[in-house]
Amino acid sequence: MENWKEEKVNAPKKGLWQRLAALAAAAALVLSLAGCSGLPSVPGGSADVVPNPSASAAAAVDTVDAPLEVHFIDVGQALSVLVECDGQFMLYDGGNVDDGSLVVSYLQSQGVEQLEYVFCSHAHEDHVGGLAAALAAAQTAEGRAHITVLDKNAKVGKKLLATGNGRCNLDNRDITPERYFTSSPKALRRLLSAVDEAAPLAWFESLGLYPRTDEAGRVYPYSNQAADVLALLEHHLSRLGVEVRTGCTVQNLSQSRGGYAVQVETEAGRETLRADAVICAMGGDAGPQFGTDGFGTRFAAQCGGRMAPLYPCLTALQCAHPRKPLAGIRAKGCASLLDGADGRMLARETGEVQFTEYGLSGICIMQLSGLLAPGRGPKRPVVALDLFPALSETELAALFAQRVGLLGSEAAEFWLGLLPAKLGRALWADAGLPENARALPASAWPKLAATAKCWRFEGLTPCGWKQAQTTGGGLLLDEVEDDFQFKGCPGLYFVGETLDCAGSCGGYNLHWAFGSGIIAGRAAAKLRKKKK
Repeated sequence: MENWKEEKVNAPKKGLWQRLAALAAAAALVLSLAGCSGLPSVPGGSADVVPNPSASAAAAVDTVDAPLEVHFIDVGQALSVLVECDGQFMLYDGGNVDDGSLVVSYLQSQGVEQLEYVFCSHAHEDHVGGLAAALAAAQTAEGRAHITVLDKNAKVGKKLLATGNGRCNLDNRDITPERYFTSSPKALRRLLSAVDEAAPLAWFESLGLYPRTDEAGRVYPYSNQAADVLALLEHHLSRLGVEVRTGCTVQNLSQSRGGYAVQVETEAGRETLRADAVICAMGGDAGPQFGTDGFGTRFAAQCGGRMAPLYPCLTALQCAHPRKPLAGIRAKGCASLLDGADGRMLARETGEVQFTEYGLSGICIMQLSGLLAPGRGPKRPVVALDLFPALSETELAALFAQRVGLLGSEAAEFWLGLLPAKLGRALWADAGLPENARALPASAWPKLAATAKCWRFEGLTPCGWKQAQTTGGGLLLDEVEDDFQFKGCPGLYFVGETLDCAGSCGGYNLHWAFGSGIIAGRAAAKLRKKKK
């Protein structure tokens, strides 16, 4: 059953006093229609017979000569009427308390951004109960428009559930531009400042999330469950009446009648949706197993946006000569990215290094991969591992010399308590030392210490999109305004991973994604209000 009936009569626009007169006339109209079980009922009166609303509405409009639209919201035996006159809205009664969400949802579906007038005919619960909810929604940006979320996957949040190893590292307490990779550092500072002001973590807390912060400043939900973050978002969408459509693939987007026409493909076939504003949160190329296919960056390019070359970011590195016997071994240390052409150190990260069959992995290695952008990164990248960062090369050489008399003569025994045996033997071999430790001259220990402090891995290339946590490159940041609107296209926004901004591991990417989304959402609501 439909939740409303509508009668509409068009007439020339008049001044403000005449519009007010029209609303007052409408108030008189709905008052004459109001029936209440708590009041005496007169046979043939409004409690028994509802007059033809079109005749009454037409009479009211003819009297004041102004456009009028009357919506009777279906709240059962209670009463709630929405009246529109020349772009202004009046709510007459709000039904029962339990009708609040229905009234709010209906106001949203009609694009009501602000109620200029609210009338309560009398203080019975079936007339005033839902007004509080309606007023609260009308005063918030979230309640100003009908919002549809299109998701390619069968369920929303597939990639979010995988973040932070299922714990959802959703922010960081130390957000700085230096933790992001981009070809436009000046534009990044401008946009990141806006994202910080949007305070995405505070926004999450307003939804009910209680965060915890670890020693590195990484922020997680207190439950350590990514599923809880997704549930909070889904609850928020449901509360605001947002329509979520899954299994939708966007095929095309074009400008149409001052807005946009979005063509989508579903199991039922193709259809076209019209929108005043479109926010493109389409991700990039990373993680195709989570449903991303690079459409967002391709679409941004089709719109005429200038693009930075794409590359897998926050990913493991393949080596020209991997040390396959070490696969699965982990070691604490420092990893430095060097330019093999001139030996310059470009970056240094501390953490756990994981050896793989194809090369190197671990968070510190993934951080360094962000610097391998095409055209910006070193032509001959080299990773140098320092397996004893707490000691100088001289101190380490002295430590090695002392161990010869304490342990056996075999290399494997030499590394007891220092490094895993396989790792120690590989380091020993790369230093070019013979197997018998007791036969070594004193000059061998500085050589072994130098190798342990700067163990070089060359011929590096990032692993593919499936292993990458995010996408490097994308739509240049100079192509969007401070509110992430695509320049030259009012109402079209690009946010998150589609842009040329990739954060380091540790919650930086979700801070950017949610913050840019919040800004674009608020801007889209303001834009729609201007159009109205």
